[in-house]
Amino acid sequence: MEAVSAREALIAALTAELGDSYDCTRVWAAWDVGTMSEQDFEPLTDRVDEIADALLESVRSTIINTPETTDFMAGVPLEAIHQRERWGAAHDAGKGPLDWFWLIGYLAQKAADAAIRGDTEKAKHHTISTAAALANWHAALTGADTSMRPGIDAKAKGIEP
Repeated sequence: MEAVSAREALIAALTAELGDSYDCTRVWAAWDVGTMSEQDFEPLTDRVDEIADALLESVRSTIINTPETTDFMAGVPLEAIHQRERWGAAHDAGKGPLDWFWLIGYLAQKAADAAIRGDTEKAKHHTISTAAALANWHAALTGADTSMRPGIDAKAKGIEP
């Protein structure tokens, strides 16, 4: 994220949190020239932790929900987290190896299809999403994280895993 857009995002987040009565743009300009006063900080002092938590969550969400397609090794863990948060299946139980196999095959097919169509960005994204699904399968096998479990509830369907 560029510094200017990060600044604009921060100003927008603070304005949304504190309302239009707090002129974040003016305060930021005062910060730039070193003329900020104590009163500029007053609306923030009682809510610093709350605002910081909201801003951190906003940044975290943006990072996790923005596909990384340039750096494979950086993209895989981010995509794995994204998959667990988006597709985590607390309501689905009884996942088996074939559920993982079909998910990985589906994602790899999407990568191949995009590459055939010449959509390199989508192909790169789907290679990373395929690897992330493998990382999530590995996490499930080791018990490190079982929050992403593709497939159906085998017990509810009368099919034991």
